[in-house]
Amino acid sequence: MTQNIENLSYDDTNLRLDIPLGIAYESDLSQAKTLAICAAASIERILKIPEPKCLVMEYGDSAVNL
Repeated sequence: MTQNIENLSYDDTNLRLDIPLGIAYESDLSQAKTLAICAAASIERILKIPEPKCLVMEYGDSAVNL
């Protein structure tokens, strides 16, 4: 094992998902984040509180990773 395991659902029935998404450097970053949040929020099972978030995680070799 090379990484820590974090079980966020152990004490709670809610589950946190991290979904990696890469967009081209030429793309509109603000629009991509808005679209990702809207897509997540449109799913019935997604909690309204806390609301979905989309963060820039890193600037990769060929994409901005959200």
